[in-house]
Amino acid sequence: MEDIVFDEFVHIRPKPGVILNVSRRVPSPAAQECRNLQKSFRERKCQVLRIEDVVVQTCIILLVAVVADIICTLCTRKRKHTTTQSGFTSSTDRPHSFGIVITSFMVQITWPMSILEAVRNSETYGLVGCIFVSANGTLVCTIFALLLLELRTKAPGAQTIAQFVGQRFGRVAHILTITISILTDLYTLTLNVTVGSMVLNEVAEDVSKTAIVSIAFILIGVMLVVARRRSYSLILYIILITILLICSSLLFIVLNVPTYSPLGSVNSLYKLLMCYNKSVYGIRDSKIGFDVNMLSDNLINFLHRLVRVLFDQNLWETSINLPPSHGVLGLLLASIMASCIPFALSVVCGLGFRALESSFFNAALLDETQKASGLVIFAIPIHLLNKTGIRIIFIVILLLLVTSCMFSIVGASSILYHDVLMTYIRPFKKQVDRTTCLLCGKRRGHLASRRNICRCRSMLECAACHTDTWIKEECSSRPPTTLMYDCQTHGAYRAYTDEMSKRVLHISFTVLAGTIPIFIIFSAMTVANFVYFGLCTPFVGCICLSILWARLSRAALLIGYFVSAGASLILWLVLDNATSLETKLIWLIGMTVALLGGFLLPALLTLLLTKPLSPKVARSIWSCVQEIDNPLVPWPEVYTRQTDLRFSPRLSEKKPALSEILGPAMRTLDFNRFVFYVESIEIWTFLSTTFCLAFPLVLLVSYLGAYLRHQIHRLRMVIRYWLSRLYRGRTHQQ
Repeated sequence: MEDIVFDEFVHIRPKPGVILNVSRRVPSPAAQECRNLQKSFRERKCQVLRIEDVVVQTCIILLVAVVADIICTLCTRKRKHTTTQSGFTSSTDRPHSFGIVITSFMVQITWPMSILEAVRNSETYGLVGCIFVSANGTLVCTIFALLLLELRTKAPGAQTIAQFVGQRFGRVAHILTITISILTDLYTLTLNVTVGSMVLNEVAEDVSKTAIVSIAFILIGVMLVVARRRSYSLILYIILITILLICSSLLFIVLNVPTYSPLGSVNSLYKLLMCYNKSVYGIRDSKIGFDVNMLSDNLINFLHRLVRVLFDQNLWETSINLPPSHGVLGLLLASIMASCIPFALSVVCGLGFRALESSFFNAALLDETQKASGLVIFAIPIHLLNKTGIRIIFIVILLLLVTSCMFSIVGASSILYHDVLMTYIRPFKKQVDRTTCLLCGKRRGHLASRRNICRCRSMLECAACHTDTWIKEECSSRPPTTLMYDCQTHGAYRAYTDEMSKRVLHISFTVLAGTIPIFIIFSAMTVANFVYFGLCTPFVGCICLSILWARLSRAALLIGYFVSAGASLILWLVLDNATSLETKLIWLIGMTVALLGGFLLPALLTLLLTKPLSPKVARSIWSCVQEIDNPLVPWPEVYTRQTDLRFSPRLSEKKPALSEILGPAMRTLDFNRFVFYVESIEIWTFLSTTFCLAFPLVLLVSYLGAYLRHQIHRLRMVIRYWLSRLYRGRTHQQ
């Protein structure tokens, strides 16, 4: 019997004169398929963490850190390397492991806020929203790498960006750069603690926000202590591998395990996303036209990330203390591989949440308040893994919160150490000209005469310094106050740096304690966002021009910055109080005006007030900033061993092109393209996890193998020596 096909409009006459309208809208085959798919998923899950769960996870993190520190200390106890402390970092004569460098960069540029923003954008805008945060992070790191390459060439001895600006434009510009850098670190710390503790507190029952903040501060303090020890790189490696393994596992379960319904395959995820009814949530279909909200969110995210990365002092310090190949190439590779973390979590938790709501007949599983609190990131892990899912996401956010806050404190401490303590409060010598050597008092650089020029040798080539270093290592168990340096050239300055380095940890904990009242005052973050981005966004253009343009003058830099900052703040207030524009558009307009003003005003003032520079004058400007140096280890001696760079003010290394970034995807995808993107993210995450897991281990095994071969060779020589002596003794007795 054939199926009866009903028309869309049906009228029935049960009796003469009576007509009943039973017309109905016949669902399309796609809508019928959605209904059949949605009928099979009706189970909602709800999980929370108890106070004992939070305490156990915190104790596990502390235990892993302590065990890693003990193991690293025992394994490296008998190895001695010449060490020079420089703020929070220490440089040794041991070659840097390129795998560990990439790992450190990946942890530094992965923020908890970037994860939450990626999940929110993907839940709001779909697959296109997954691309924004990762692409913006890669693009910003590429810009930072280009500026880093310029800085390493023009001022190789500078430890901070503030030293470069101060050497070129004077004390006022130096103090301004110090203020901007410290504001960046304090803002990042306050933002991470405020938002991160809010998200963690939402899934922890009977645990107050104060307790979450206290736990975070305890772990941050532990990481600050670890940052001065040998286990620092190992702990960062463990943290990164943990996060990557969690992302890979969740992505594999969502896309490849059919038992975890309603997801479990790319086909099921795609069908549920196609059944997602945007009109229920007030989301406009992307096919209708140009989405202003999506574009504004993307641009605001890019500007926020650009400002925070360019003024991140810890990122500058880490890159500066590495060889140029490791610093630039390592950062570029790390930015490409680290972008898979927000990408993977946005697919799992953002697109997965859309599919989960679609499976419940487009019912709202979370209200707007819960979505604003960051609970979207926990929905899919809870649905797939129950309480285990909430635990692993809790660990990911907590680890990123702790590491990001630790790096912010380290950056602020580095600025206070190099540019405040050693420059203004406790300098080695007061009233010393910039072109005068701190060790011998003679002139150095391109303006010094041949008769009265500094001829101090490097600590690396000083025999007395090698003797002092050997004595210091052999007498490491004695109190440091009893050890004296006998080198007449470098001894006094080495004692000074040892004394100053003891204050770094005190500075760090002072900064940590000082953020508590800031956290209380700016708990809403609205005022903090307004003040920070209003003051710091114009300085982006000033920093770029000061590194790239020799003609830029001091007056143009200062006047252009203050005028741009004042104009952007006034415009912000006017638009907020006198217009009915959305908050996103006000933010976008204010930050765009501030950014363009920071570029255009100093450039226009310089063109109006100064004349074009001759090539000789331009080279003298860059030669001036090349005089920034470390008296113990001059940069020319280090760089001649690492690169082909001598004293040239021009670049000799190759630059990556700005076009080598991740391009935006199409807004509407068919099934094949969707499968291509999703499986590319999956493969990308798995490859990044495998590389970060295996590459440092391969380099470590190689290093240990070389060390073991060296020890075996020494043991053979000792045995051969004693056998020869024994043979000579027997011959003499005979």
